[in-house]
Amino acid sequence: MGGAGQASGVRRLFAEPSGPSDGDGRGDDQGVIDRLSARGFTLARADPADARRLLVELTGKGAELYERAVPIAQAITEKTLEKLAEEERATVMGYCGG
Repeated sequence: MGGAGQASGVRRLFAEPSGPSDGDGRGDDQGVIDRLSARGFTLARADPADARRLLVELTGKGAELYERAVPIAQAITEKTLEKLAEEERATVMGYCGG
């Protein structure tokens, strides 16, 4: 089973930040993206075709971190779910997007 939920969540965070949700004109993910960019893990820029969208990509440093983090996330997920029946695991992973 593994950490597909976390891995796909990280991919979504980097690729598809959510839109505004708290009325301040900034999406919930914007602060995370700002911090990742400040640390050199991502590059963010406005989409030239749609200014409402933010295009985010991993830098080399971000890709290296991602590659190191995925196995750790998979191990944590496996340990967390190890005592559940397969059907229960599938339900939990479904809630996590995996």
